Amino acid sequence: MKLYIVTQIQELENILQTLTKEVNELQAQPNKSQPQPQPQISITRTQLSELRKRSLSPITRSIKPRVEREHLEPINKMFKKTLHDEVLQIFEQIPKEFLFDVSKTFSKQKEKVIKELIPFIKKLLNPHIKCYDNELLKQGGKYEAHVHRQHANLRREQKIKRRKKGLQHLIKVTDPILEECQPSNIDNKTYIEDLYRAINENELQSEELSEEDEERFEIEKKKEERPERNKNNKFVIKVYNKKWRSSRIKKLLHRSEEVGKKIGTGLSRIRWRDENFVDEKSEPPTNIPEWWISNNWKKSKEEFESLENYNNYNKDHNYNNNNEAES
Repeated sequence: MKLYIVTQIQELENILQTLTKEVNELQAQPNKSQPQPQPQISITRTQLSELRKRSLSPITRSIKPRVEREHLEPINKMFKKTLHDEVLQIFEQIPKEFLFDVSKTFSKQKEKVIKELIPFIKKLLNPHIKCYDNELLKQGGKYEAHVHRQHANLRREQKIKRRKKGLQHLIKVTDPILEECQPSNIDNKTYIEDLYRAINENELQSEELSEEDEERFEIEKKKEERPERNKNNKFVIKVYNKKWRSSRIKKLLHRSEEVGKKIGTGLSRIRWRDENFVDEKSEPPTNIPEWWISNNWKKSKEEFESLENYNNYNKDHNYNNNNEAES
């Protein structure tokens, strides 16, 4: 028993000696917790200025490399036409949820076009056709005008059908308006041929354009004469008169349409007429019967051309006089 106790005491003494030795070694090493003197840095003003230009943030961030924008050649007229046709074809097959509402203006839904429609078009676009997004954006705006033009053309076709039915009825019952509007220097056969030609002449039909008009929209709304599909927009249909048409042909066209509406299905939308709704750009087509053209329009046209010729003459005359004076 005594031997066992002595052995244990010796082992403890050995451990104590080892620990004492390790403590002494640690105390002999320099204390790293003490602040070490910092080396003095020598820096010039130029170096200081360069450092100030750099980021003061000590955090190193991973920055994505900037993707260079592909440089494309300027678009010529032929490419514009190709792009226009291609985009229109794409619009015809785009699902409705991607298309914008043609009853609203393009500017009101531009954000949707940029975020949803443009990316969708780019997926379907011919890979050989390369253009910037702003060009596709322009085509989006043109598509709105394209749709309005399609609707206007459709209204014109429907108008021609009504007028055909109406004219056939007028001729069948020998309506008095036919005799009233017949020019004295034209025989019956030529007169009837001219009437059928007038009904089918696109350039002779007045334009029916869909335009925003809050005042007329409110009138239609109060009368409850707006179709369900047009309740949320303020577009109305305005009829633009063509000044060059004679009073005779206008009476016959209006009467034919009036009768055509009565014997047909009628109109789903109100047509607004006003003396201020005038198609200023329209001019009579070539090789049409003279009695279709207004005498007042002919006179004003002749006066305008005479005045224009007179002004051109004065310009040339003054130019020649100035040149003679300088020489």
